[in-house]
Amino acid sequence: MSGPKVMQALTVRQPYAWAIAHAGKTIENRSWSTSYRGLLAIHAALTFDQVGARSQQMLRAWGTWWLDRPRKGTQLPKLTPDAQYIERGAFVAVAQLIEVHLAADNCCWGWGEHPAVGDRELFHWQLTGIVPLSTPVLATGRQGLWTPTDQQLKALTEAAAQ
Repeated sequence: MSGPKVMQALTVRQPYAWAIAHAGKTIENRSWSTSYRGLLAIHAALTFDQVGARSQQMLRAWGTWWLDRPRKGTQLPKLTPDAQYIERGAFVAVAQLIEVHLAADNCCWGWGEHPAVGDRELFHWQLTGIVPLSTPVLATGRQGLWTPTDQQLKALTEAAAQ
């Protein structure tokens, strides 16, 4: 029997996983809480959130990121499921999950959503020390927190170190 894993994984829809890896998104909004704190592998889901991709905040982040990149062309590519920089079905970053709290008005300005109206609670997962992977690590995602395989952990560690 092996010991406890040192890292958990969270599957995040695109373009939110991209924003965590490349655009300073340090808050992940979830409808559930966790007591887990520590290393968290960010896995980009196959699913692409069209509504999220059209939000002013995401489009602003996409444009700012594009302007800061060395590039061959000058035209900003559209933020679509097939965009060159939007990896899907792969780990794209590693971060530290340092806090999870119930969302409140005026907390976590920027990427933190406001509390939901009605019965649904909303939690803000605070990330720090985000390291984009030099090479995405292909993997099948899952719902909830999950444990990467030993092979995936090795690949994550190598990609984060480069």
